[in-house]
Amino acid sequence: MEFTSSDHNDPLPEPLKSAGSDISQPFTITVKPVCDIWRKPPSLDVFNAPVIYTSMPSSSFTSMSVDISAEWKTLYDQGGLVLHIPSHKRWVKAGVEFENGKPWISVVVADKWADWSLMPLSPDAKGYLHLKFERVVEEDTSSMLKISVKGEDGEMRPAREVTGFFEGVKAEEECHAGVFAAKPIKDEGNEDGALVVHFKGLTVDTK
Repeated sequence: MEFTSSDHNDPLPEPLKSAGSDISQPFTITVKPVCDIWRKPPSLDVFNAPVIYTSMPSSSFTSMSVDISAEWKTLYDQGGLVLHIPSHKRWVKAGVEFENGKPWISVVVADKWADWSLMPLSPDAKGYLHLKFERVVEEDTSSMLKISVKGEDGEMRPAREVTGFFEGVKAEEECHAGVFAAKPIKDEGNEDGALVVHFKGLTVDTK
């Protein structure tokens, strides 16, 4: 499975570190401000955060998971999984995001516009999260995207169901599955300060 490093629209001050040929081994994305994946009316549509992803027909995607950690410290510092269907400008990102002085579990879903939801991340987690995206085929043959996180007891718990993510997408249309890091805000007193997000055990499963 071939993975690609991409900075999308805008060049970054530093190149991405190579993830290497074995993406299941630990790797990092180092990102400087200002970059994000976000969409808000009437005219804001940004997709310039660094992404390491693999491409496939949308019908092939079944699941992906990863462990995420970082020294989250500045408003909107974030990193996690991202699933993107470029032909529809449709994407879902989820992971850890820094808000109101602490890291949270964050999920953003974008179609025409984006929404944003937060769930508490245990202080004992120290900014670490295990996260999974899974395509679930329902009885009527439609499919939805299930987002789950691992709790303190080791059990996977649902964080979000995105029922319309694959709606209207043809089987052969390209899908990008991978990880991202974003730093929309500069650090106070250190405008060039970088965010280093650590990823471990990335798996992307297809059929």
